[in-house]
Amino acid sequence: MRLRAVYLLAAVASVAAVLVVAGPANATANWSCGETFATSPGTLDNNLDCSGYTENALVITADGVTLNFGGHTVTVDGTADWDGVYNDGYTGLTVENGTINMDTGGTAVEGYGVANDGGLGLTVADMTINGGYYGVDSYSSSDGTTVEGSTISGSTDEGIYQRGNGATIDGNTISPASGAQGIEATHGLGDVVSNNTVTGNFDGTDYIDGDIGIHLHLDTAALVEDNTVTTEGSDAMYESWDSGTQVTDNTFDGNYDGLDINGEIGPNSNESISGNFIRNSYYEGVYDYESDMNTYTGNVLSNNGIECGTSPTDSSCSGFYIDPDDQGSVTMTNNYSRLSSWGYYVEDAYNDDSYAATRSMFSGNSATYNDYGYYDDYSVLATWSDNTAYGSNDDGFTFDAPNHETITGNSSMHNGGEGFYFEDNAAADNPLSVTNNVGEYNGDYGFYADDPLAASSGNTGSNTNGSDDCWFVSGCS
Repeated sequence: MRLRAVYLLAAVASVAAVLVVAGPANATANWSCGETFATSPGTLDNNLDCSGYTENALVITADGVTLNFGGHTVTVDGTADWDGVYNDGYTGLTVENGTINMDTGGTAVEGYGVANDGGLGLTVADMTINGGYYGVDSYSSSDGTTVEGSTISGSTDEGIYQRGNGATIDGNTISPASGAQGIEATHGLGDVVSNNTVTGNFDGTDYIDGDIGIHLHLDTAALVEDNTVTTEGSDAMYESWDSGTQVTDNTFDGNYDGLDINGEIGPNSNESISGNFIRNSYYEGVYDYESDMNTYTGNVLSNNGIECGTSPTDSSCSGFYIDPDDQGSVTMTNNYSRLSSWGYYVEDAYNDDSYAATRSMFSGNSATYNDYGYYDDYSVLATWSDNTAYGSNDDGFTFDAPNHETITGNSSMHNGGEGFYFEDNAAADNPLSVTNNVGEYNGDYGFYADDPLAASSGNTGSNTNGSDDCWFVSGCS
């Protein structure tokens, strides 16, 4: 009898041990809905469902708090004005390693995954935030925000919103709802937006208002680098009233528009756009309006202006569309544009208040297999040197009213129309000089001018063009 009793006690202890290890099916988490945190709590040890709780789920009340979700999920009633984590101005908050589920139906008009009202030094790392109005909202001069390694989806207005200086937004995957912005940085100095993947909702034809991958507004000296933005129904990247931005080594693919720089002269200035790959845009690859002293270097644009097909109708189907609107200049060096209705469409690239101080420069650029290679309309005092147009369906270069422009060392070959066409070039809109250009194997003229063009020399057609080598162009053979 004693031996049987020992066996029975051992079996009961074994079962109890198993139950202790497994835990109850509906264990209570060590955090609670509506809890306030004045110090860092222990790591969250279970999922926390606050979907029926009509306040902010987790509230910060002191500096230096870390919320480690431990891989668990907090669910919030995101259909109302309740936030997953709410911080009212406290410094050094860290939210990491878990999931916040807001309203996931794409209908939220309130409620933020992480709401940071002026708190300095916020860090959101390795989080998944689903739904809600904003994924991360860091506002009211929230300097030093970092959002990294996180996945944010289904936000109905902003995936990440940052207002303040010195933000780092790096390595995130963002896919907001239709008509929402992936990342917006505004009123900041020295923000860095890098290595993010942002996906929009473009169906290939229909414009979607507000569907923007990356938006900078009134930002200064930001770095936007190594991001991939696809299928945005408005712009892959939109800049408004910024200065000193570096946009480098990004890929923008399959968006309604690629890079859109649009605003008043003054703020949009001294920007460096380099090494970007922009392709398959429905309209422009790059649209730059009313900017001053922006520099484009080594960008590759391909198959932009899809809407126009092979029948260009307006400048909206350009690889590059640059229009300082007679208020500024641009420098373009070693860029490449192919398979667009217009490779480069440039107009009014000068400053009518200080002509000589802001001369536009175009050097070493290439346009291949576009409908038109280059179109320049009244860029006073600009210099065009060592650029190449090849294989255009129509003209390689068109210079419309090239007032005192210098055009030298360019090559235009195997185009369907003119190699070089000088339109409306009567005095005082004649170019300053046209020298040492090559226009060969073009379907019509190598060099054609509407009015006699005298300040030219060393231009060659080599008896290879369809109609003739030169018309109204002296110093041409």
